[in-house]
Amino acid sequence: MTEHIGDLSNQEKLEEIYKMTFENNKILKGILRREKFATVMRVFYWLVILGTLGGVYLYIKPLIGIFTGSNSNISNQIDQVRQNLPDTKIFNSFMQNIKSPTQ
Repeated sequence: MTEHIGDLSNQEKLEEIYKMTFENNKILKGILRREKFATVMRVFYWLVILGTLGGVYLYIKPLIGIFTGSNSNISNQIDQVRQNLPDTKIFNSFMQNIKSPTQ
């Protein structure tokens, strides 16, 4: 490649073109391979996002049912949900201690 093209014979030029074509083919195959991998990863990415959203929906579906139920039962159901949460029990005991401190 460092030689001047006019100094090469036709056979040498043909061999040089063959080498460049072979190298270009390897580069293009690499690009195609990376593009296929990127497409697979993009599909996997969206499947994870949609799966996560579906899981979150199934997890909070009972809470959605509470809020879409009748108005008379909503208050009772919210209280039941609050009482079943572990942080709420700790918070309630903390509030009881604040309201009536022991002397």
